Amino acid sequence: MPKRNFPFDGTSPLQLKTHINAFYFEKLNDMDKIYERTRELMQKGSKRMQQEEAEKKRNTNVQTDQAVKCLSCLQSKRFGISCVFCERQLCVDCSHQCSTCAESFCNLCSIANYDERCEKYFCLGCAEHKC
Repeated sequence: MPKRNFPFDGTSPLQLKTHINAFYFEKLNDMDKIYERTRELMQKGSKRMQQEEAEKKRNTNVQTDQAVKCLSCLQSKRFGISCVFCERQLCVDCSHQCSTCAESFCNLCSIANYDERCEKYFCLGCAEHKC
């Protein structure tokens, strides 16, 4: 049985010698500058998005002067807060603040922890990471 043919060319690019000149090094420096600039722009954009999200959350939890019917205790009260997780309208008495992220949540979206001297509430997202 005859030998099979060599599938590659006789001149493989890995075996060829390459000449490196000053132009090649300048090109590498330009790529480093481009990389740094891109990284800076991405970090600025990320910070801006985080600030916008935090501002949105603050705006949704701003207390309103209108009478709000609480979906937990079913009473109409002057000040209301919306749950960050399910967006239900709650009165201040029925909302719980998460000990980790400091956001306001309803009874259904928060978990009470009685392990310590005083009770702590955790939202579903923070309780999941805590376990």
